[in-house]
Amino acid sequence: KDGSLFVIKKSLNKGDNSHIDNIYKNYMNAKSIKSDINLLEVFKCDEYIYSYFLDGILLYDKLFDIYEKKDINHLKFEIENFIKKFFSYPEIQFRQTDEFKKIFGEFEFGENIKSFVISNIDMIPSNFIFRDEDVFLIDLEWMFNFPIPKKYILFRFILNLNFLNNKNHELK
Repeated sequence: KDGSLFVIKKSLNKGDNSHIDNIYKNYMNAKSIKSDINLLEVFKCDEYIYSYFLDGILLYDKLFDIYEKKDINHLKFEIENFIKKFFSYPEIQFRQTDEFKKIFGEFEFGENIKSFVISNIDMIPSNFIFRDEDVFLIDLEWMFNFPIPKKYILFRFILNLNFLNNKNHELK
């Protein structure tokens, strides 16, 4: 279509589009929240969803390039700056819901634990694309409409900067 590239997601289970329907529902819910992070527009057809292919630079690649230059101060600055933007979603007080317990189990948490209004546990560096000055979140599959502690989401974000697992790095 007009020379544009698309990303298409469709169910491998013929006749069961519940996963695809859920991704589209996640997109519609996330679209209603004000944030500094842009979402790729998602379109729904009967049996699949699609979005335009977004050409840009993965956050992971951007941070890895800085890491390879051994510019630790710049790397730390970029990670901290992104986390400020990453944490711009509206917050609510975390509470363990039945949905949370069903997926994650029951845990003892301290008080004053914050959560996002909508929690996406796959907000990892390889799921963010920079295009010019804009940042886009490209994966909405692991989004939940119940509270999940923000610190868990941040932990997954940092864990997925696996190049920092090198024991010789200087970033603390």
